[in-house]
Amino acid sequence: MCGCCGRDLPRTTVHELGGTSEVYVCRRCALWMAARIGRR
Repeated sequence: MCGCCGRDLPRTTVHELGGTSEVYVCRRCALWMAARIGRR
């Protein structure tokens, strides 16, 4: 499950956030986060 959008996805399609244990995000949310960070 994606910790950002809450979509229920297979574990193979979500990725663990660097320093946070057991927190996963999907590709769509990861791209959104990267775009938001890049705008600062």
